[in-house]
Amino acid sequence: HLGASLHGRVDGSDEEPTFSTAAQQLIAAETFDAFLRTGTLGARPSSTYTDEEWLGGLIAATHEVGRYAGLAATAGDVRSVEGAAAVVGALHEGLMNFDFRNGSLRRGFDSVKYVERRLEDTLYELKLFPPPPPAA
Repeated sequence: HLGASLHGRVDGSDEEPTFSTAAQQLIAAETFDAFLRTGTLGARPSSTYTDEEWLGGLIAATHEVGRYAGLAATAGDVRSVEGAAAVVGALHEGLMNFDFRNGSLRRGFDSVKYVERRLEDTLYELKLFPPPPPAA
């Protein structure tokens, strides 16, 4: 999760932290914050970041959105899960326009597919077993 990988890269490898790693973590935090405030991943903040850093940060934020949706599902908040699934699906669709070679971005792209699938499964389960209505 965010900030948990201070001793490694966003992609989970054991390489030494770098400015690029820190930039990806910052992008992930800002992107997740934008999601919480607006329901979108927000716009690219500046040209300060490389394309790889920006994409890595977006991918990391997707995992945070997935965790958020898991908590929302537990609370019976179907609308939040639907919003999260829509955002992750849109990002996955956008990422399919890239030709990722083997490497951390390719593994990250693959992980977005799994987050999207997990959200689809969660929505399916919520439809099969809807949460009880709020107590009056």
